[in-house]
Amino acid sequence: MRAALLSVAGLPLTACATPAVEPAQVMAQAPPSFDAVKAEIDRSNASCNSDYVVRPREPNPERPVVLVRCPPHYPVLLERAGIEAACRTMFDISPADEPVNFQTQCSIGERFDAMPAAWAELAAHAFPYAVQSSFARFKFQAFADAVPEQQRTEVSQPTRFQFEGYSDRLQPPEAFKRPPQEAAH
Repeated sequence: MRAALLSVAGLPLTACATPAVEPAQVMAQAPPSFDAVKAEIDRSNASCNSDYVVRPREPNPERPVVLVRCPPHYPVLLERAGIEAACRTMFDISPADEPVNFQTQCSIGERFDAMPAAWAELAAHAFPYAVQSSFARFKFQAFADAVPEQQRTEVSQPTRFQFEGYSDRLQPPEAFKRPPQEAAH
């Protein structure tokens, strides 16, 4: 069984495969804490480096150009448990060309009949965290030299955490509107 991580910033990516374990054996155990999964994701993201630097090109107001990207890490324990997700993240790009104001929605599934509630709850938190923590490391090309202060808003990016051969089972949620942010008092 090999996992595939698809469609990050329009580029196909593959996640490292973990040793084969029967998913039912993994889910029969209590899931790890969310903090343990976050620590694993953070360790993985720490290895993101300049190998992911992309050559600058003509600025495009329709699709921001990613200069530095850090692919999301498929949480190993969720992969071993056979849990998949298709996510969509909305974010803004700040005047400093960094992503901010994240909101992620995921469709979560597994490759067999029932997922224990504790695993479903872990997946509902871990997949959005994996996406947002990696996207926070992205750096975008400036929108245009003439208007460097302009902020690009509501950029929509799908991400899939799925196994090869199963890529059509789960689809990212449709683009969504974020609720207006409350003004600070």
